[in-house]
Amino acid sequence: MSTQPPLPLIPAGATEIGAAAAMIEDHDGGRVYVHGNLCFAWDAGDTAGRRLAAVSLMRIKAATQVQVAAAFGTCPLTVWRWAQALSQSGVSALVPQRTGPRRASKLTPEVIATITGLREQGLSLRVIGERVAVSEASVAEHYPRPRPRPRPSTKVSPSMRSSALQRFPMISPCPCRCWPIRCRVGPSGCWRRSG
Repeated sequence: MSTQPPLPLIPAGATEIGAAAAMIEDHDGGRVYVHGNLCFAWDAGDTAGRRLAAVSLMRIKAATQVQVAAAFGTCPLTVWRWAQALSQSGVSALVPQRTGPRRASKLTPEVIATITGLREQGLSLRVIGERVAVSEASVAEHYPRPRPRPRPSTKVSPSMRSSALQRFPMISPCPCRCWPIRCRVGPSGCWRRSG
């Protein structure tokens, strides 16, 4: 007598997750079936329930970590992190944490107006930050320090060259015309050019 393979018990429209599990995810939420039986369900927007279903599929060995990650649209490392968080802190650790600032900014429109007035008086960013009780970095975010002025050109004009030759006759001029800006002519030529 030959053994018959198990009949496929995957619901219509479901995505297979390994040999034993399948998932349906739509605008209402998601449902996971194991051997045709509904095992996990979550509503739309229930991220913790969805993550719990993913980790539970791994724990009951209905699918591998890679298969679960592919079905849930994430990477295997993320699924592993969910499993670690569930083991250490329970289901509450699967709730996504809010990203970005944890509180409202101290830079209200009134504070920004005060900073503008103090900046127009010419005070430094540090002093302004101390007066309005915010960090210097917060002040600099809205009013950066002025950029340093560009340095003057170091080109040597012909009149400057001739006056330098008259004042310092013992120094010979450089063939690369960088002299009198501390140029030294050696046996191989100008040290600025040879480097």
